[in-house]
Amino acid sequence: GEDGLGRRELRLQFWTGLNEYLVAEHPEVPKVEARPSWTLRLPSGVPRVGFELRFGLRQGTVGIDLWFWRATTRPIWDRIRTAPDAYDALISAKWSFELVDGREKVRMFLDLPAEQLRNDSTWPDLYSWFGEKLSLLYTHVAPRLREDFDRADTLPVAS
Repeated sequence: GEDGLGRRELRLQFWTGLNEYLVAEHPEVPKVEARPSWTLRLPSGVPRVGFELRFGLRQGTVGIDLWFWRATTRPIWDRIRTAPDAYDALISAKWSFELVDGREKVRMFLDLPAEQLRNDSTWPDLYSWFGEKLSLLYTHVAPRLREDFDRADTLPVAS
């Protein structure tokens, strides 16, 4: 059925293809471990922040999530959310922001509408979007995040 092999198989094929694309076109991006899940985690190189890729068949979108795992990361996320222009410029797109209800987790994310996810002829365009954004994520956004975290860690803590 819809939820059985079809969906898992499709995800696996999509991520496998994305990995092959990234290895060929964007060696600066870490390798993707293809799995039949709808999200894939990538190493962020930023303490307390996780990068995830999304293949949302139900939502008709693909996306990139930056999860801020600990309460201590909230001020940084808040600061970016209040003045996102610098971070938008780093990735040539507009970040969205979400506070996950009742959890300490917050995220900033990019979405790309992808109505025809079941049709693999649409995948090359999605791969090139992922490639472009992930490249900017690793070369521009991650270093900036590390800087912002370093700066925050050296600031005196308000009591």
